[in-house]
Amino acid sequence: MSKGRRFQNVTPEMDKLKLGEQLLMAARIGDLRDVELLFLKGADITYCDQYGLTALHAAAIKGHKDVALMLVEFGFDLESRDGEGHVPLHLAVVGGNLATVEMLIQNGANVNAKSKSGATPLYMATAMGYDDITEFLISRGG
Repeated sequence: MSKGRRFQNVTPEMDKLKLGEQLLMAARIGDLRDVELLFLKGADITYCDQYGLTALHAAAIKGHKDVALMLVEFGFDLESRDGEGHVPLHLAVVGGNLATVEMLIQNGANVNAKSKSGATPLYMATAMGYDDITEFLISRGG
């Protein structure tokens, strides 16, 4: 088999899948520049890993507020759910990053979203002892 023929059957859908995987990784590590470049190259904004995590979920749990904001501006779904029914706001709470929690809510995230187990962001913040996030969520109707 000659070089180059090995990937002859690569389809545009496969390219889009690879871009989605790269976008998820860039969001996870907080690489704002790569997130923008991958989006502009056509990465699938609905791509999720085997756990249902999107790039927005990954940025939220890691506290990468600027990346999460960019993804929201690109049209990522604030209410997309992972395999456990968590929206990005749930994961921002788990990550303990108040600035990311604030940004998601300011951009329309549902402060009272419930996971499959019925947990709300407020319940999670209280259970984890994040007093600053708990107070903020209460002030927003959580």
